[in-house]
Amino acid sequence: MTSSVALGRAFEEKNVNLLKAKNVQVERTGPRGSGDRYARAHKGRKICRQCKAWKKKKIGPAVIREMIGALANEPRQTIGVVVGLTKDSFTNDAVKAAEKAGIITTDSNHL
Repeated sequence: MTSSVALGRAFEEKNVNLLKAKNVQVERTGPRGSGDRYARAHKGRKICRQCKAWKKKKIGPAVIREMIGALANEPRQTIGVVVGLTKDSFTNDAVKAAEKAGIITTDSNHL
């Protein structure tokens, strides 16, 4: 049986590899194992990204609030992205909060 930590790390690495395949530069900014990463898109815009491989519960507004807090210390043009296992990984309240804050909610298939 694979632990939830191992599943989360594998999901994070999958997403890093998807971005790198699109020639996006990715760097870790948080402590080892935190999953906090930044990416630089092709036009030089910074992307603050958080991956959540939660199977048993949906991603709620608390995760969006965490992203809002992370973005507060970044240049205004920084793009916030929260990646779930599927587009259905997010609660309605999380989607509404993300839309209001200009944060993208997506899954790996649409990254």
